[in-house]
Amino acid sequence: MERHHLSQTICTLNTEGCNFLESLNRDDYIKCLDLIKDMILATDLAIHYRIHSKQLAMAEDGYNKNNPEHRYFLCSLLMTCADLSDQTKDWPETKKVATLIYTEFFTQGDMEKEMGKEPANMMDREKASIPDHQLDFLTQCCICIFKILEMIFPKAKVLVDALKKNILCWEASKMVFERLCLEGKTSYEVLTSDELEAQVQATLEVIQG
Repeated sequence: MERHHLSQTICTLNTEGCNFLESLNRDDYIKCLDLIKDMILATDLAIHYRIHSKQLAMAEDGYNKNNPEHRYFLCSLLMTCADLSDQTKDWPETKKVATLIYTEFFTQGDMEKEMGKEPANMMDREKASIPDHQLDFLTQCCICIFKILEMIFPKAKVLVDALKKNILCWEASKMVFERLCLEGKTSYEVLTSDELEAQVQATLEVIQG
């Protein structure tokens, strides 16, 4: 997907009247294209995982604006955070995003089944445990990334706090999902039900006393 985005960006720049970089000299033009390529590819989580330890070391040692490697790591971190920023919104908004994602996942899973293939669990509407998948994503990926951002920019703590609140909401939702799934609903049907938000809020109030 990221390479498709890069390809489309280059196509746009090659379209008459759309190349806003054309006034740059050759060296700056090449540098700018390289930066665009690096930043688009930085939204690929596979690339993030490859440089995560170096980003963490940069944050622990202190960001040095004169270090080209630090500048690359910081820009990549900011791109990843921007790409995942929907997870730092209020839970009703993140639930809407989850609905869009699982609609796409399950559509692909259905197509794979029609072709005789076995889809991954998260793409199988009969097997997917949406709260568990979301919790894994938030705790194993998102919060680690935003904690590095907080180390560099302490005011970003508000984003880490928002992630923690969403983790609590997804944990509370597990009880709601389990109960409604026992009543015969699929995980996707629970996710898209009108009652989910209210029931999660009620569950949170009970848990938190």
